Amino acid sequence: MTDQAKDAYFVRKCALALLGFKTYKAYLSSTLWGDIRRKVLTEMPRCRGCGGHATSVHHNRYNLEDLDGRCFDHLIPVCGTCHSRAEFTKKGVKVDPKMATNHLDGIRSSHQKDWQAQDRRECWKYFFTVLTDIRIYLGMDESFEARTLVERLDAAREALPKKPMKNRKKGKSDLR
Repeated sequence: MTDQAKDAYFVRKCALALLGFKTYKAYLSSTLWGDIRRKVLTEMPRCRGCGGHATSVHHNRYNLEDLDGRCFDHLIPVCGTCHSRAEFTKKGVKVDPKMATNHLDGIRSSHQKDWQAQDRRECWKYFFTVLTDIRIYLGMDESFEARTLVERLDAAREALPKKPMKNRKKGKSDLR
């Protein structure tokens, strides 16, 4: 473990003691952390590293206001894979939280095209959701024009880019 990591984990231990937790494991099992984690993952469901579905929350720092839920600025949604890749070096040495965040940003840079493609897909999905809501609002369920519009809407939705697939030859993702 690096010296910076030791300092960060000492700050965490002191903050947890002020909150009444004996260990970090006890904190992670608490309803306090469960509520904080749920809020972060609800508001930001994408992994900061790869852009996939976030399942964990990374602490960029361990100050009291971060651990008690008063500040969410230093809580970062991540998937398990990116979280592990960010927090440990290739030799298995645990790094401090800020260095781990820098590693996450590096992972994100390497996945930038995937992020952009995912943003485009989300934008189109939202657009079609709005169109569907408008159709329902206008009561266009029975007419020939409405059925034609729905068929065109469904055809356009089917034409959306699918999830990124790994290109076996180049090792990069493309849309299919």
